[in-house]
Amino acid sequence: MKKRTVLAAILGLALPAAAQTEPPARLREAAARSLVPVRFHLRRVEGESVGDWRDPAWPYQRYLRDRIPLETAGLVLDAEGRVLVADNQLDFRWVERIELDAGAGPVPARRERVLRGAPALVLRAESAAGLAPARFEDAPAVDETTVLHGASLYLHEGRWVVWSRRMVPLVSAREPAPALRFTFGSLGFEFASVSYQGSLDPPPIFLVGTAQSGPFALSFFNRIDVDGSRGLWKAKEVVASGGIAEADLEALRAELTDSWKPAFPRVTLRYRPEKSEPGAHPWSSMVRGFRPDQEDPAAPETTFVGAALAADRILVPARIDRAKAARIDAIRVQVGEKTLEGTLVGALLEWEGFLVRTAGPLPLHLSGRVAAGPLPRVEPVLAFLAEEKHDATRITVEPTRFLEAQRGFGGRWHPTSQRVLRPGTWLLAEDGAVHGAWLAERRAEEEQEDAARSDRSRFYSRGPDETRSRFAAWSEVAALLTEAEALDPSIVARAKGEEKRRVWLGVETSPMTRELAKSLSCSAETRGGTLGLIVNVVYPGSPAEEAGLREGDVLLKVSPKGRRDPIELEVPSGDEAMMSHDYAAPGMEEAMERMGMQHPERCPWPSQDNRLNRLLLTLGAGRETEVTLFRSGKLEQAKARIAAAPPDYESAPRATAKEAGLTVREVTYEVRRALKLEKDLAAVVVSKVEPGTPAAQAKLRTYELITEVDGKPVASPEALKKALEDAATGGKPSLKLTVLRLGKSRFADLKLEK
Repeated sequence: MKKRTVLAAILGLALPAAAQTEPPARLREAAARSLVPVRFHLRRVEGESVGDWRDPAWPYQRYLRDRIPLETAGLVLDAEGRVLVADNQLDFRWVERIELDAGAGPVPARRERVLRGAPALVLRAESAAGLAPARFEDAPAVDETTVLHGASLYLHEGRWVVWSRRMVPLVSAREPAPALRFTFGSLGFEFASVSYQGSLDPPPIFLVGTAQSGPFALSFFNRIDVDGSRGLWKAKEVVASGGIAEADLEALRAELTDSWKPAFPRVTLRYRPEKSEPGAHPWSSMVRGFRPDQEDPAAPETTFVGAALAADRILVPARIDRAKAARIDAIRVQVGEKTLEGTLVGALLEWEGFLVRTAGPLPLHLSGRVAAGPLPRVEPVLAFLAEEKHDATRITVEPTRFLEAQRGFGGRWHPTSQRVLRPGTWLLAEDGAVHGAWLAERRAEEEQEDAARSDRSRFYSRGPDETRSRFAAWSEVAALLTEAEALDPSIVARAKGEEKRRVWLGVETSPMTRELAKSLSCSAETRGGTLGLIVNVVYPGSPAEEAGLREGDVLLKVSPKGRRDPIELEVPSGDEAMMSHDYAAPGMEEAMERMGMQHPERCPWPSQDNRLNRLLLTLGAGRETEVTLFRSGKLEQAKARIAAAPPDYESAPRATAKEAGLTVREVTYEVRRALKLEKDLAAVVVSKVEPGTPAAQAKLRTYELITEVDGKPVASPEALKKALEDAATGGKPSLKLTVLRLGKSRFADLKLEK
């Protein structure tokens, strides 16, 4: 009390005399008599993981590991053993048993019902012995001048003690009818150390009274709302309020599971295999192994559980990256015994998910039963989750509440669930009508910044602080069906052979350095050489040439149309710099051999899998963008339109002659430029040589060019493959290949296996 008075004097505030009194003894005595400790002992649920932050059960893992019960204070309601506890949305599948501490030892209890009008549960003890029901007075008139006190039980160093504190009013000053809230605090500031919002332990219930009265009200989650917007608070109203009995809740689970299961079909994406060959990117064979946040690239198919939004449209609430989407070969939709073909409509821009269109009508969809009113603020709703689990669809239905709002992207406020919800959970009324869904937000702009800033998104999975989920009302979900702007144009299914096609500006670049920045007099513009890409090549006919970009320009930023902030082109550092290390450095081959690693063949041309092109891929072909560049001592802007790139080495058509153990690809634009090849030179590039095969015995090496077979020009990979097949069919024992490597020609004798 002394500290509060001193702080008031410092701030120039005057406290009312009543506020300087200690909480009344009657309130403390009532708390000691009618509040009892309640313990929720947890158990593991078969088939559920607690080791991954993505799992809703993640918060339970510490309690399970250390065998610690969840503890709170409950209020004895009557002589029949009913006890009121605040509803913090514990998943009761994880609750092994509930115990009350009545003084003479633990008393078993069970959940009897979930209240509708207040954020609370009613427990029923097996025995009422030792339990003293609370006695409440009638509630007086309450306004912002009323001084309220709260008292509860608090576990302090293993002992339950009575804890009490004054409540202060928080008044909404700008609303037509000001809403009054009382909360525990000091001089109007929230008392954060007893804020139980979002914590796992159920918060205690506080008995509330004035300096002149006994208890007449209850406080849930550290506050009371006089207008009832966040639940009943007058004690007699709370005690008399109705709820959902446990038996009725079980019946609701069974009914909703049976009635809604056909609206949640299984969606299987089958992928074309990704051929493993050395790429032009340094360490390309290793890069493919460092993507833990993506699906297994070798998996032939992936199955999800989607939600039928309309008669021919399914929302799958899961991430799909560009590389996986590009390799989709077929989509199969399973509804009961019926199988439908599907096609990818597109990935969503603002949500983590994608839409699938079915070739035939779905038997049931969510749009047929939409709730008429908004999501209720206090009354429980049912969280319906259908998910893929061990090659089957598992459905869970649990009650949850939306008491608070959270501020999200763009400063908008959204209802937030008391229960931890998995993205893809649908919120239903008791009659099964759909309010909306709990979905994970996707920030395409942040993905663009990641692509420009570092390779972090390629190697590392996101943590829990980077996953943001919120409630999407049905109107938001339904809009996904009609708005083309809701889809990401850069994530699409591609035809066979087109999976790795890129978009481009049409430049080759090298990173800025501190020394170059000084020599070019652009240290300030490049932040000491940490920002900028120097243009080394501008390809003819490219968007860069049309935009007027030149060799020697320093690209600093790109500003795509429709984006508020420009994207800075930072110099690679950290992991990307390490992975871009020159593997031809002296001693590198010997060092790798000592580690049991195969030294990669050095590629003579630059990889198009670079930071700039990865950024452009996230923006998509056809996007207009403004490029900020440094040229001739000053900053300039150039307007360019991102375009689909011609095939590069890694996306070029290829052919494999299995008997010879040889795979070749077309000669592409960057290969011709790097090797200074004549425009009309016919050749193919060796992209893979299998050990122990005729191609290996002929000492063919990756990145060499084959220009002739038995003196005849090789026009394409298929032409080489056909020449080898024809020779084998005709009984020829070998073929003479003309091989070009770094400007020097040689002959290779390719023996054909009989």
